[in-house]
Amino acid sequence: MGKFIHLRSDKFVILPGEDDEIVNEGMYGKALAEYLQRELTELGYNVPFICAEDWGWWVEL
Repeated sequence: MGKFIHLRSDKFVILPGEDDEIVNEGMYGKALAEYLQRELTELGYNVPFICAEDWGWWVEL
């Protein structure tokens, strides 16, 4: 498997309904993905969508 980032933070909690969106158990991260989408957009990046994928969350750039 390639490189990955594993974060633990009280800032990025499991969001209501996120269990219904994830593909594999424990692959949370929607709050972080939404944060990255918002912050990157403010910096001028085009971030058209985020979505749950097999092993985490996809932040499209």
